[in-house]
Amino acid sequence: MKNILMNNIIFNPYRLDALLAEEEAEEAARLRREGLKNYLAGLGEELARLCGRKRCVFSSSGRASLKAGLSALGAGRGKTVALNNLTHHSLLKAVTGSGARPVPVEACLKNLNPDRRTIQKSAKNADIVLLAHMFASSSSPAAVKASCRERGVKILEDASQAIGLRHSGKPLGSFGDISVLSLSPYKPVSKRGIKAGALLFDDDAYSRTLVRLPHPPGLEIAAPMLRVKLKRLPLILEDLKRSNAAFRKRLAAIPQLRLPDTGMAAQEIPLFVEEGAAPALAAFLEKAGFSPERKYAPFHETLGLDADAFPVSSLYSATALHLPVYCKMTESEINYACTAIERFFKNRRP
Repeated sequence: MKNILMNNIIFNPYRLDALLAEEEAEEAARLRREGLKNYLAGLGEELARLCGRKRCVFSSSGRASLKAGLSALGAGRGKTVALNNLTHHSLLKAVTGSGARPVPVEACLKNLNPDRRTIQKSAKNADIVLLAHMFASSSSPAAVKASCRERGVKILEDASQAIGLRHSGKPLGSFGDISVLSLSPYKPVSKRGIKAGALLFDDDAYSRTLVRLPHPPGLEIAAPMLRVKLKRLPLILEDLKRSNAAFRKRLAAIPQLRLPDTGMAAQEIPLFVEEGAAPALAAFLEKAGFSPERKYAPFHETLGLDADAFPVSSLYSATALHLPVYCKMTESEINYACTAIERFFKNRRP
């Protein structure tokens, strides 16, 4: 462990990028031969096929994709959008920026996603459901889709944390009227330092709006690495699953922690820490060289809604801590982090 810290190489989120540099260079040469327009068309077709869609349009970021998707689905003043209470703040900003009224949907304790019944209940009075698959997990998207169709409710599906995964035998990203992906840094398909996003859909009626999106800056630089990682995505996901499994095996034995049943390909592991200990544990891990990942601020807090109506989110806000999971993490790194957590609780005074 001491050698790992002294060499300052622990927990590197860009280790995979360095390993793929030669393949990236080969793809960059292919881009120059084919020309940017043809190359991006091919990359878009591969992304669409992965998510079970017909069309793909690139954007400057996941946030830009959300904004464009909501606009294409008719979000605006007088409209209501139901969305996960626990997710990235860009989703709430996209909704409020459209002029629509956001309605946060409570997470379930099992996997920190809204469950089917809660979404269906919220969709009764919503015009759009913004369904994000959090922590490489989801909650019955096929049933949600069927319920929304019955009511004429549109779905904007955010599969940014679930790219390459499936549910009910179908790819996540195939259930919404429009689906979005973030292809920005830290995501499984990304290029260090460059933001990008994508919108995926089947109905050509959306093309008239979405094809007019401005050309994403930096996409020419990012595209070769995006394509390399897209080809390697099954291996990337398997690598993340191995790390998740190794973390969970060690962490499950620590009685002061509770692990939600989030997806095994997640790039962060949310932990519920015994009451009052989360801030001290986070500070301890920072000193040990293992920074906890950001956690999400529940939207009900931002909107000033009653905490009693969001008990799971309130518990998460008070006690949760995220551990990051990177591709190509080593067994030594995982053991180092888990040993540090064990040491914290061993030394903690009652």
